[in-house]
Amino acid sequence: MIPLRSLLAALGMSLILSFGAAALRTHAHIAWAAPIEAQSTGGAGLSIPNPLDGIASMLSPDNLGKLIQDTGAFLLQRMVSGLHDLLIGLTQGDDNVITRTPRAMTYQQPGVIQKHDALLVIIDWGFAAALVVMGILVILGPNSPLSYPAAGEIVPRVVIAYIAAHSSLQWGAWFIDLSNALCTAVAPADPFPLTSSANLGTAFALLGLALLYGFMAVFLGLFMFVRVKLIAVLLILAPVACVLWVLPGRPRQWGELWMDLFFSNLFVQFIQVLVLNVGVELL
Repeated sequence: MIPLRSLLAALGMSLILSFGAAALRTHAHIAWAAPIEAQSTGGAGLSIPNPLDGIASMLSPDNLGKLIQDTGAFLLQRMVSGLHDLLIGLTQGDDNVITRTPRAMTYQQPGVIQKHDALLVIIDWGFAAALVVMGILVILGPNSPLSYPAAGEIVPRVVIAYIAAHSSLQWGAWFIDLSNALCTAVAPADPFPLTSSANLGTAFALLGLALLYGFMAVFLGLFMFVRVKLIAVLLILAPVACVLWVLPGRPRQWGELWMDLFFSNLFVQFIQVLVLNVGVELL
């Protein structure tokens, strides 16, 4: 009788343990498979965000359009900044031809100095020949077509022409330095002012303005480059102009033409830089 009771008790305990384990497994599976929102609303579990939600919002039409506009505005802003730096580089330094007359391209250029000195040697031979002829005519006395009063008028002219011709490169350099000083005094720090903007339409407008400034700088640079080359040629011809200037009649007119060309082309830059400065202040 006792063994039968023990057997029944053991069988009952086995059944109870089996049902308990099955109930625990079922509860764990339901908890794992439950939606994340159900766990988070209860406040008992951690909320794990869905990474696809951020990508979907980023690729929405509004955000994608704003991203394209911001990127385009940034690229245009960098292009405008690069063009502005290039334009500033064209108007800065001693070798720029827009706001200065470069010394290295005029009276300090080796080619200008060599040609000037070679022409000066020819002029010296002309001075020597003129003095010899004039001396012979004076020695001939009354039979000479050249009288003492006439010789007294010619000698000062020859002396002035000699001094002016031999110092032409020096006083030409003085006038060029004076022009550079005047231009530096009125030259604007930024001849091509440009701002920056994060707006795409404004950035396009600034890019168009920068391209317009670039066209103006190239045109003005070419014009000033030709002007500098003309001044260099006039410096080479300065000794001949000094000789022609002391001679009477038509030769003097050629000397005066040289002076008009040299000083007008030299100091016209001051007026142009002054107008540029006024225009920048009005912007």
